[in-house]
Amino acid sequence: MYIITAVFYFLIILLAAILLMSLILLFTYSFFFVFLAAVSLYLLLAVVRKGLFFVYPIVEFFAKLLGINLDSVKRIVIDYSNHKMAKMLVNRNIKNASQILIVLPHCIQNTTCLHKVTWDKIENCKLCGKCCIPKFLELKKTYGVDVAIVSGGTAAREIIKQKRPLAVIAVACENDLVSGLRDVHGIPVFAVLNQRPAGPCRDTTVDVEAVRDYIQRLTGGSLK
Repeated sequence: MYIITAVFYFLIILLAAILLMSLILLFTYSFFFVFLAAVSLYLLLAVVRKGLFFVYPIVEFFAKLLGINLDSVKRIVIDYSNHKMAKMLVNRNIKNASQILIVLPHCIQNTTCLHKVTWDKIENCKLCGKCCIPKFLELKKTYGVDVAIVSGGTAAREIIKQKRPLAVIAVACENDLVSGLRDVHGIPVFAVLNQRPAGPCRDTTVDVEAVRDYIQRLTGGSLK
């Protein structure tokens, strides 16, 4: 987490320095320095506005270069994002929990289940207990949150665009979570890593209590 933070601030300082030097050298009336100043200003504003996820491709590039496991890097990015989001949302509670959307991957459903459970048919679940979907139905009943099961990242982004929640709690693997965090703008997102006892994309599960904790953070515990 500290490495990513250091890279983030180093990039801001570097771009600011390039911008400053370019502005100083503008007095030479060189087109190159005009162009360099414009590019530096654009990149600096983009880094400040988009933050961590503007820097992420650079972090990933160096991770590959140094042979660092990318899933480890993505887990650090997810932790950093959750920590930053928690600090941003202090004392900003959501009073209507129906405006909180929990997004689950379809692989959370047991592969032997004969009942199709999707984002608009989650109540098709027969509560057999073979997967953790019944626990999310319990969260839906207890807190009034919205729950959607999606087939992938594109479907997740579409359902978020359609429902326009005030906050999202997303459950997925490292790759899908980082991709989603980069693509979703203007909506607070807490990311929860799934668990894959049977391997990727099959019979996955998740720590439901971690999701419950985020619901209580978002509502200030008022609906507990």
